[in-house]
Amino acid sequence: MNGSSLTPSLTKSSEKDAWVKEVKQEPKYPRFSNGLLFSFLKDEQVEMLTDENNEWKERTSVIESIEVELNQVLATSDRKMIFLPYATPFIGFILQFIKDINFKISLTAIQITGK
Repeated sequence: MNGSSLTPSLTKSSEKDAWVKEVKQEPKYPRFSNGLLFSFLKDEQVEMLTDENNEWKERTSVIESIEVELNQVLATSDRKMIFLPYATPFIGFILQFIKDINFKISLTAIQITGK
């Protein structure tokens, strides 16, 4: 077995793995039938919050708006019932921001988890 015969099969295998990964890639966060993440968040909000290259003011504003929207969801029984199946993944999503370098983002994440 020489090195040249091994290289093409590795290339084919890695191409196949990349293709399989792309096809099987599941969404990172659950989406409700209304198209919103966790039943109430827009994709842009999640993207802006998770992108650490964004300005701290933008990220702080987004997490504060998430807290306000969550309060509105929890205040309405119909929306609360829709949200309940997404509560555990949502808490998992928010927990990552408790260790954020920005104190306001960390504090707001802690406040959200207490709701």
